Amino acid sequence: MKKNLRGLQKGFCFLTAAALLSGCGGGSFGNAQQTDGAAGAAGNYETMAAATTAAPQMTAALPDSGYGNPEEEGALTEAENSMAMKYQAAYESQDFNTEEYSYISENGYKSTANEPLSTFSVDVDTASYSNLRRYLNSGQEVPADAVRIEEMLNYFTYDYPEPQDGEPFSVTTEYSDCPWNQDNRLLLIGLQAEKIDFDNQPDSNLVFLLDISGSMYSDDKLPLVQKAFTMLAENLTQRDRVSIVTYAGYDSVVLDGVPGSETAKIAAAIDDLEAGGSTAGAAGIERAYQLAEKNYIPGGNNRVILATDGDLNVGISSEGDLIRLIQEKKKSGVHLSVIGVGTGNL
Repeated sequence: MKKNLRGLQKGFCFLTAAALLSGCGGGSFGNAQQTDGAAGAAGNYETMAAATTAAPQMTAALPDSGYGNPEEEGALTEAENSMAMKYQAAYESQDFNTEEYSYISENGYKSTANEPLSTFSVDVDTASYSNLRRYLNSGQEVPADAVRIEEMLNYFTYDYPEPQDGEPFSVTTEYSDCPWNQDNRLLLIGLQAEKIDFDNQPDSNLVFLLDISGSMYSDDKLPLVQKAFTMLAENLTQRDRVSIVTYAGYDSVVLDGVPGSETAKIAAAIDDLEAGGSTAGAAGIERAYQLAEKNYIPGGNNRVILATDGDLNVGISSEGDLIRLIQEKKKSGVHLSVIGVGTGNL
């Protein structure tokens, strides 16, 4: 199993599998903050445009039913058509971008005499590198606040020594000249935590909570999720348990507590998923927690893994209510990991 995982170190799917198998919660430092305001505007535009173009057909049918003045109805139809055409001409070429990134304030210089201590996070985020690559490959301009230097550095694997004598991590430092400013010096500090021993990992009770609503149809959403979770399933054992809950217009239990060694059954269930419908995620979350508690493994990695592309629009959908629900469920020993796919309003 180690050998299979080692060859996939750079893939998103491997990172997902490794973190979730080891029971890591994962950090959220530096993640893109995105809103659905523009998406809502786009949806409203599509609705209005459809209603405007449909109205003339209804109006034209009225004279045949004996209602209204045909000449007046015809004039109204022409005016509505003209307005719809002008509206479409003005807005159809606009690209509604629903991606938002929090403002990054560059760190300034500090006097070590006044501020001798420096703190930084030890979690590892790497998303910025892949995100920038996506922008560049598609020929788009890269938003300034999407550039996270620490995530670009952490994307690569470094040959740092492992910690010794029970230490939580090792520290490697390099001190050198600054290539672009001869008056400055650069200090690199690298941390290496103990590498995960997958042979001694805790037994896992995993619930795959998968969004299969209509917006998950594109290649960078549900198909990507299917590949990632199939790879995760290939690294489970007889001691592990897998459940699958899907949600679109309603929630559905696909698998319930299947042994992790039944890879073919799990992979087939994942491969059969198709996207369509609305997003009743709250009901899916509650059902997923029920299965996680039902198949609970004492001392194991009990976890609901949610994969989605955006906001919920059926049932509980407010951020506050969802946070309170998740905090309450955490008391049972079941944790939640969230994986965002695609682009836009996650």
